[in-house]
Amino acid sequence: MSTRKEAEEKLAIKALQDPSFREKLKANPKAVIAEEFDTQVPDDLTIEVVEETATKMYLVLPAAEAVEEELSEEQLEAVAGGAAIFGGRRWYFVTR
Repeated sequence: MSTRKEAEEKLAIKALQDPSFREKLKANPKAVIAEEFDTQVPDDLTIEVVEETATKMYLVLPAAEAVEEELSEEQLEAVAGGAAIFGGRRWYFVTR
């Protein structure tokens, strides 16, 4: 099982190496992620791909509700085990 960071790194590296993959990821990230990780992306999850430039970078902050709530022992164990928790929901990124 991969962490969210590992999954994002895998996608970013492949996008740097393959311009066609990069364009597909920008056009339809949910479909590409579903295919790359052989998983189903929830319908209610929106994924936005942004591309940095030499003069523009992005800082991604966690959702406010994720920061405000204290994590349970189960949630802490899940994060340590490779899952990501956002807004009280657990998302798994599984590699083939």
